[in-house]
Amino acid sequence: MSMTIGRLHKLLGRMIEHGHARKKVCINKESFQHPLEGDGAVILEVETAQIESYPMLDDDGFTKENSCHTSLVLGGAASTVPERGEDAIPDKQ
Repeated sequence: MSMTIGRLHKLLGRMIEHGHARKKVCINKESFQHPLEGDGAVILEVETAQIESYPMLDDDGFTKENSCHTSLVLGGAASTVPERGEDAIPDKQ
């Protein structure tokens, strides 16, 4: 399902209510794919917006020990929606 401004607004409001107002916004670059990218297609539709936690990388490209980052991650058509449902928003920990 494509992300509309109204849907994104609703999700952002719920994320703020759950204590995520100061989280960074990131892009899951791997999830944005289009057959015409080689021909110059550079603006692709957002499909998902969800709070995700993922390991941080250090300067050498390895995972930092005991380090996890949580942010709002925007995904494209190749995104996978977690089992809890895409509109489920976890409380800030």
